Amino acid sequence: FLEAAGFTIDDDGSIIVADVIRGALVKVDPATGDRVVISSSNLGVGSGPLFDGPVDPEITADGTIYVTNSVALNVLAVDPVTGDRTLVSGAGAGNGPAFQGPTGLLIDTDGSLLVSDTIAPALFRVDPASGNRSLVSGLGTGSGPALQAPGDVILEPAGSLLLVDALLPGIFRIEPATGERV
Repeated sequence: FLEAAGFTIDDDGSIIVADVIRGALVKVDPATGDRVVISSSNLGVGSGPLFDGPVDPEITADGTIYVTNSVALNVLAVDPVTGDRTLVSGAGAGNGPAFQGPTGLLIDTDGSLLVSDTIAPALFRVDPASGNRSLVSGLGTGSGPALQAPGDVILEPAGSLLLVDALLPGIFRIEPATGERV
């Protein structure tokens, strides 16, 4: 990898890595280390919108890979078989507050996408069918310490979200219904 930015595990145990510099998603066999490019606008694998700063891949139950595209300011869906990329949300897809630097990504239990934006700084909810974006926390939504550079986000078993912030010590717990940060 030239610059591995994020990764996730596929159902078969393979590791899916986002390579920011190559503009690629790469599947790695953990037993052998063998690598296969799943999708890359720079290497000509798959078609569709360009990867420009892919950061955080996540996989749905049906195998679709969603990835934040931090420089292009959007979220893409990638077909794991063909490598074809589809614009899900961002400039040209969906309504709502604009992305300024999408980085972290989580597929919520309802199928929506939670996207942290390091530049905004905010946490968005994206409807993958329409691409519409709404604020979950930050930019005047929710109370508590102000977000400065939110990154990765995960879901706690109780339903709250945990969010790291590169410029603040500690981890935020965010209540998804209110945006409250503690």
